Amino acid sequence: RNGSAAALAGIPYGLKDVIETAGVLTTGQSKILEHNIPPRDAQVEACMKHAGAVLMGKLTTYEFAHGGPSWDLPWPPARNPWNVNHHPGGSSSGSGSGVSAGLFPMALGTDTGGSVRNPASCCGIVGLKPTYGLVSRCGIFPLAFSLDTAGPLAWTVEDCALMLDVLAGHDPNDQASARAPKVAYGAAARRSIKGMRIALARTWYEGGLSADMAKGMDESVRVLRDLGAAIAPMNAFLFLQGLETLALRMRAHSDNALAVAKFLSGRKDVTNVIHPSTHKGEGAARTAKYMKNGMGGLCGFELAGGAEAGRKFINALKMVYHVANIGDARSLAIHPASTTHSQLTAEEQAQTGVTPGYVRLSVGIEHIDDIVADLSQALDAAA
Repeated sequence: RNGSAAALAGIPYGLKDVIETAGVLTTGQSKILEHNIPPRDAQVEACMKHAGAVLMGKLTTYEFAHGGPSWDLPWPPARNPWNVNHHPGGSSSGSGSGVSAGLFPMALGTDTGGSVRNPASCCGIVGLKPTYGLVSRCGIFPLAFSLDTAGPLAWTVEDCALMLDVLAGHDPNDQASARAPKVAYGAAARRSIKGMRIALARTWYEGGLSADMAKGMDESVRVLRDLGAAIAPMNAFLFLQGLETLALRMRAHSDNALAVAKFLSGRKDVTNVIHPSTHKGEGAARTAKYMKNGMGGLCGFELAGGAEAGRKFINALKMVYHVANIGDARSLAIHPASTTHSQLTAEEQAQTGVTPGYVRLSVGIEHIDDIVADLSQALDAAA
């Protein structure tokens, strides 16, 4: 009433379960992390809290945001609220389904190759993949961190824009975070689209749509034209080339993380390597399949020297890459929000049950020999 309320005060929302929440289970929809309780919020979750939004719960996804829906995990896959026999899209399937069903008016998902936009399309809502680097990924499980983006799903374009007002901004703990000028996205969403040029890739969907869907697409194009937009046909071949590049980059992250895990397993100062390839329990066969297809560049390990070794390792890695903040590192980034558990307070260590010398890395796509050499130099310095 007096104008002092936060931007999203009291608005309920859901959160894809690859986004870390302090004190709340964050599993990535995998038995590997069935009991994982992060000590800190992801940056996007911190932004939503600061804006006064109210978290209703964590939302189902594909396992580690990759592959497809699974029925043999502790948490069932999402269903399409319009028809439970139809696919809700993914991997932010719970986000799309929950918003579409009216459980909450907005949700957060992640998008590497369509994982916000696909469920939005399948469930009849709006999904936005922001420009890479505009929204922090600090505290989000990586799939291919040179492509990963967090984005809003909501009932309307304006609601997505209002969420982006809250989410966008530079974060020094995300190595790809952009120092972009502040934009009032909510206000911009209310402007006329007259004169706006919109690309239309008919070749992407012609011949594969039902009559109803084709009619809906044509009607959407007509509405845009009536509102003054200029519709520009384009060849979808360029988009297909982009998908091929996406697949190659995802596989490169995964292959490099596997090579790093093998290297770490041979070091005496590393006591425990935590990587999907080392998972031997229930679900190991599924893990092997996702590794083959490119699961993402995540690898964790424990340093025998504990907290002191962890601190030395981080400082050494900063020296290797000549950066003041480890989030700006080139090929090896301390995984956001987890950073290293050697930096956690004693209370946080007790809550999470992790060892003080635990480090989680996001592994880049540079030449693996260079990555291993950098890692070896930092570990030697910490020993």
